[in-house]
Amino acid sequence: MGKLVIFDLDGTLSDSGPGITRCVQHAYRMMGYPEQTEEVLRSFIGPPLVTQFMAVSGMTRDQAWKATEIYRERYERDGKFDNTVYPGIPELLKDLRDAGFSTAVGTSKPGMFTTQIIDHFGLTPLFDTISAPGPDETRSNKQFIIEQAMETLGYADRKKDVIMVGDRKYDIVGAKSAGVTSVGVTYGFGDRRELEEAGADVIVDSVEELRGYLLGQN
Repeated sequence: MGKLVIFDLDGTLSDSGPGITRCVQHAYRMMGYPEQTEEVLRSFIGPPLVTQFMAVSGMTRDQAWKATEIYRERYERDGKFDNTVYPGIPELLKDLRDAGFSTAVGTSKPGMFTTQIIDHFGLTPLFDTISAPGPDETRSNKQFIIEQAMETLGYADRKKDVIMVGDRKYDIVGAKSAGVTSVGVTYGFGDRRELEEAGADVIVDSVEELRGYLLGQN
């Protein structure tokens, strides 16, 4: 059994920015908040929604849950497929599996949306498991998500053989907490400074550079 590579979804496998930010803006509007800047909207790509609504806008937990429910209603209807797989990702996944790697999705996006998106893009056969929280966002911590994928695929005692790939600090911090190698990608929604400050073991700037690093680990 080869190494396990766990991929974040938003900003790592696909450019989901338009669908997410439009639905966040809609939630703010419906909650009576003013229009938000692009910087604020993009900050919602990665972390759990309830946590982010509270952190960014000072909402109570009840208000944040209401905003999340409004977001999800809109996202389910017309946001989840406002999304594009990054060029080269399907080919990379196929080549990893041909080379003997195990592959997984590890995301804070609720599993009900994650499985629909992965299936919509025809990527389901290229993953051994999808690790994601339920709709109540419990167990959305990235460390838990990574460890859940490891446990499912038999890597709980093989941390040195696990690589987490993501574009935000949450992916890197989660990987470090789980004791696995972290790879940050700058083509997503984080930047090099964010990834460096989080302590990424490796940082790559393109899918092609990611391919070179991962396949070189076999």
